[in-house]
Amino acid sequence: MVKNSPNPSSHKAFTLVELLVVIAIIGILVALLLPAVQAAHEAARRMNCSNNLKNIGLAILNFEGSSEHLPTSISQWPEDRDIDGNWIGPDGGIMSTKNGGPGYTGKGWIVDILPQMEQQAMHERIKEFGVGRDFRAVTKGGYGMGSGKLRDLVANQLDFLSCPSDDSAQPSDEMWYWANILVATTSYKGVIGDSAIWVRSGAIATRSISFFSIG
Repeated sequence: MVKNSPNPSSHKAFTLVELLVVIAIIGILVALLLPAVQAAHEAARRMNCSNNLKNIGLAILNFEGSSEHLPTSISQWPEDRDIDGNWIGPDGGIMSTKNGGPGYTGKGWIVDILPQMEQQAMHERIKEFGVGRDFRAVTKGGYGMGSGKLRDLVANQLDFLSCPSDDSAQPSDEMWYWANILVATTSYKGVIGDSAIWVRSGAIATRSISFFSIG
């Protein structure tokens, strides 16, 4: 019996040129697909950011509906002055505890909407420990929003505080007035009103603290 010899062409390996062509085709496909994948990821990040803004906006409206005023920030010192700098408030400022206010605690406007953002427990702790004393933040203590009993809260970077496309919105220990204390920051700014913007070292701060009054 005569055995058929195998066909040499059936086991022919790829040549170097063929391999290079295949690699080149794969590279072109990756180059074409990568921008589309990146665009899809950015679109998802924008959608997340838009949802954050929508939820914050609804929380503000719900707060206004129950409180009859919009969320407010409280500075760390009296600012009861008119546009010309003339004092127009009561002695010590309208927010002073001696005038029936909560004190110049440094509370940011985001604190007001925490219950509407499903952060009731956080809001209750701030109400308990973050009022009654003017703001001061030091490493081993403090008052107002700088109270040592709130240190874990002010460092908590809640998901709705950050736009996924904003790399700057993350906890920082380099924020003014906080003496190297870690605090959360936010992508979403409130209107500061008729106040002076102080420039330090030739630059204006680009990040807002989430629970402090400049946020």
